[in-house]
Amino acid sequence: MFYTNNDVTQLLNSGLIEQNFEIIEVKLHHLRREVEEVADLYISNHYLVTLRTERVALPECVSFAGMRCEIQVQTILNHAWAEMAHDTIYKAPQLGDFGTRQFDSVKKRLHKVARKFLLPAGYEFQQIASDFKRLVEGKALFDGDALEAIVNAPDNNARAKALETFADAVLPFYGDLPSVYPQVVERLIVAADVSRVTRPIAIETPYGSLPAKTLANILRLIVKIFERYRYVQFDVTFEALRTLYGWAAAEEERMPLLELGTSLSRHDLSVWQQYDPSHKWLWSTASTNSVTRSDVVLRSS
Repeated sequence: MFYTNNDVTQLLNSGLIEQNFEIIEVKLHHLRREVEEVADLYISNHYLVTLRTERVALPECVSFAGMRCEIQVQTILNHAWAEMAHDTIYKAPQLGDFGTRQFDSVKKRLHKVARKFLLPAGYEFQQIASDFKRLVEGKALFDGDALEAIVNAPDNNARAKALETFADAVLPFYGDLPSVYPQVVERLIVAADVSRVTRPIAIETPYGSLPAKTLANILRLIVKIFERYRYVQFDVTFEALRTLYGWAAAEEERMPLLELGTSLSRHDLSVWQQYDPSHKWLWSTASTNSVTRSDVVLRSS
């Protein structure tokens, strides 16, 4: 039994069962959303197995020769539901004409528990486990100075990967992002500057080579971060955009920067609705003439 669906999947994909047992039969009990029968809501993976010949040859396993057993792999939630279903539905008493409607009601309630609580709980458990893992990994990257890992990456392939990890597992967890945002932007600009003079290296895979990451790839990843957090400190984002645009020599390098400029110069109704036009934060990070400023400064550069 496991806590999450991913843990079950990890075991099934590990090959441990196949490596240690001779599999006689496999029964996969997976929920089908269209069914209404309580019995069809059971979720588990059953393996009827016997010991491999080399196992039976061991002195401690001789007495188990020819014996079979069933391995059931499931989550704790599914196991709890299955136990309840087994004790109520599968071992139903002989009621005859007594309490028929009440017994049907019990089955329907068991069905409702699976649909309304079991499936959502399994999903939420998995999300909690994934989010916690992401948080712990992000903290480790934060302690290891993830920004410097981006700047000091050995090549742009590794730099692109470090940028993706930073954007996903570190930046969302900063407790006071506005206070560190200028530093984050400054290091990302340095990373872009370094990537301009970094020699491209093709990405080798078992199936052949992939194109090397270039300045254009790095700029697109950096712009993606700026786009997401553009209202944290508008002026800092805009000045960074001006700097990066000045370095862009090719159309593929300029394109994401122009897209960011367009985004910065556009009024965002959701922001106005959330903070209202009188909010001092809005007035300190945006200006009514940003359309003209973005368009003129970027293109004149």
